[in-house]
Amino acid sequence: MKLNIKFWLKFSLLNLCIVASLGVLMRYKIGFEFPHFDQKHLQHSHSHFAFGGWISHTLMVLMVYYLQTKIADFQGNKYKKLIIANLICSYGMLVFFIIEGYGLYSIFFSTASILVSYAFAYRFIADLKLLDPDFIAKSWLKAAVFFNVISSLGTFYLAYMMASKNIIQDLYLSSIYYYLHFQYNGWFFFACMGLAFGFLNLRKSEHPFFETAFKLFAIACIPAYLLSILWLDLPLCNCGACCHYSSFCLVQTLGNFNKNKKRSSGKLFSTAAIHFIVCNLCIEYKVIVTIGFYYSNYQPADFWI
Repeated sequence: MKLNIKFWLKFSLLNLCIVASLGVLMRYKIGFEFPHFDQKHLQHSHSHFAFGGWISHTLMVLMVYYLQTKIADFQGNKYKKLIIANLICSYGMLVFFIIEGYGLYSIFFSTASILVSYAFAYRFIADLKLLDPDFIAKSWLKAAVFFNVISSLGTFYLAYMMASKNIIQDLYLSSIYYYLHFQYNGWFFFACMGLAFGFLNLRKSEHPFFETAFKLFAIACIPAYLLSILWLDLPLCNCGACCHYSSFCLVQTLGNFNKNKKRSSGKLFSTAAIHFIVCNLCIEYKVIVTIGFYYSNYQPADFWI
């Protein structure tokens, strides 16, 4: 039985509205008095729900949709349970982080959401093996769930420090940024790229460079974590090289799109090329901002709440 994708994507839109509403409320509290909710509790609720209830939920649903378009006898019920479990955990975090901040119930639901992501990764990778290995999207989606799993190591180390009451500020912030890096630049990025390649229905045999681009991006993603901890006085040249490395991949990928225009729909590839140009500009902007933070003696602890 296949999933009703439209039904589950309605939750994505609903959850986006909730995330936006919390964001408006937090900004309202900056300028006006609203004592009914703690600002820090709202921030934790907003961030956890945005990651779990909105972005991760949307990616999971779209990735399941990709599978059911490629697998003839696809069984969607096993994913339905995981999607429901993820939503329950997300709404639990939404409510209890507002009520108690980091407390018993909020930590329970956040830990449960991580376990759900593990179960999803195991099931999804197992089903990916049923796909034709020639699909470019297969490698990107497999890497996406891998980075999602390893990102949780940062949260577990945070839990260890809090449980042992031995909190070292640099390690505390490094763990947070470890999680954020592999969520943003791993799970989110690779999942979106995999879904894009799946939509374009590209194959390795027809576009071999995209497989090379995937390997470059996957390798660059791990050392690019250094970009998130520049305040530890790490060598700037090594960190900047990681970002330029990824940028180079984008430029080369864009060039490959242009070469394939004659063999494919010009309109389709022109649209994709525009998206890659925007991605490249964003990465270059990130390099400039990162270098600016480095030379301004930026310390995340100055504003972290």
